[in-house]
Amino acid sequence: MIWLKKDPLFKISPIFGMLLLVFIGALSGCGYDKSYEGTEESLYFSQDAINGGVPLTDSQMAVALRVCYAFRTKRSKFSVEMMGQGFVFNHTTRDCSSNETTTTINSVLVQDNSNEPLRYDSSFTGSYVDEVQTDINGYLSEVCADVLAGETPLNTMEKNNELYEYSFNSSIAEGDQVVIQIGSAKTPDSEVPSVTQKVILDILTNATSSGNYQGMVIEAKRYLSCSIGSTEVKLFKQVFQAP
Repeated sequence: MIWLKKDPLFKISPIFGMLLLVFIGALSGCGYDKSYEGTEESLYFSQDAINGGVPLTDSQMAVALRVCYAFRTKRSKFSVEMMGQGFVFNHTTRDCSSNETTTTINSVLVQDNSNEPLRYDSSFTGSYVDEVQTDINGYLSEVCADVLAGETPLNTMEKNNELYEYSFNSSIAEGDQVVIQIGSAKTPDSEVPSVTQKVILDILTNATSSGNYQGMVIEAKRYLSCSIGSTEVKLFKQVFQAP
């Protein structure tokens, strides 16, 4: 999948002196119960998703269009002008016991061949997102195919026997945010699909302020359930620092 090497992640940070608002909800050390439903760390599908999904609203479509156009612009610019350039990320892992470790990932933009995705190549052996998110590769490739074709997709999708729920929000200073919840689809043994992971991407979509980095995922967070049926979560966070 997209979360590389055992589990990929993203990165985020200011670019060219740009002050980015990084909002990280208060993380409590212990487990999370239903009282956390609706918060950033909760892992629950919406009722709409459970019922089969609904079309994106006009406001969500506006965000989806900005994101997908920015991703397409990034794919073109990165593949033509920025191959071999360095990208630096801060990477934080918080395990199920609330222990946190932070490291720096030094990577280089590469593409093995024209049919493969762009990726951030690094010697880092932990779980991080190495695949560059674009309109044709990554978490939003299927959604962007519909959006860029002028269609309004549902906020849910089933692929590889998993249910995906998408939420598009205009909530960061220089761009937009996409929340993707992934989990098991309804089965004969489980009438209610359950979320096993949540991915939150903060994306630079403002062409004027983003410069060469329009479409850059400046922060990616991934929450994973610690065990089946558990309300405890672990976190991977990847933050873009500099080229």
